[in-house]
Amino acid sequence: MVGLSPETAPSPVAKLVGTGLSVGFGGIKALSSVDISLDQGGILGVIGPNGAGKTTLVNVLTGFQRPDQGDVLVNGQHITRGGPRGAVRAGVVRSFQAARLFHDLTVAENVEVALCAAGRSRRAAGPAARELLDWMDLGHRANLRAGDLSFGEERLVGIARTLGSQPRFLLLDEPAAGLNEVECAALSGRIRAIPARFGCGLLLIEHNMDVVLATCPQLVVLDRGHKIADGPADLVRRDDTVIAAYLGVGHEEDGEDA
Repeated sequence: MVGLSPETAPSPVAKLVGTGLSVGFGGIKALSSVDISLDQGGILGVIGPNGAGKTTLVNVLTGFQRPDQGDVLVNGQHITRGGPRGAVRAGVVRSFQAARLFHDLTVAENVEVALCAAGRSRRAAGPAARELLDWMDLGHRANLRAGDLSFGEERLVGIARTLGSQPRFLLLDEPAAGLNEVECAALSGRIRAIPARFGCGLLLIEHNMDVVLATCPQLVVLDRGHKIADGPADLVRRDDTVIAAYLGVGHEEDGEDA
């Protein structure tokens, strides 16, 4: 892939760390002393019921929300007060629940914009965008107006744009929303391949437990702003506290993914 292989991605192994992260909105504690750590090259899933604090956590890690307490560090360097630009400079990039594409541009042009913003020349951005889209199985849509994509395809193009930034750490906020079962299965395979292909750590927030359990070897579980579990997915999914808070009692009993 033109200019997008791990050899040209940021090479030093790094770590994204949040320590003692707390955020309050009025009388509501969105996060309470949450610790989290993601290695470059690793995959970590963050799950929890609605209102657990998952998106707030991503907002803090990517500079969109300043914590009331705690710190965010990349490779030991503080980025807590740097805002979104500081996070991006440190290699921390996120997707949003809404893809936010430029609907009047083609699919390829949307990805080219992200590549140029990351420092690519326009000449280099064109081939790199096409190869990214091919890798996402969207090459046949490259010349289509972005406004004519399905909702699921928009989500995939949004991921392609984030990858064009060559992140050290990529944080995906519910990428499977709006995708059907077949699309979710294909997305799981793509997400699993991202760290090895692009040399980045990946944090996944997702309500679709089939996608989470097919993708993430490690899980963090939030509930009402507190971290209630952290560890290998097979152990976390059987934790009584997690079952009660999120997965549902029947999940462990019938052995199926909820």
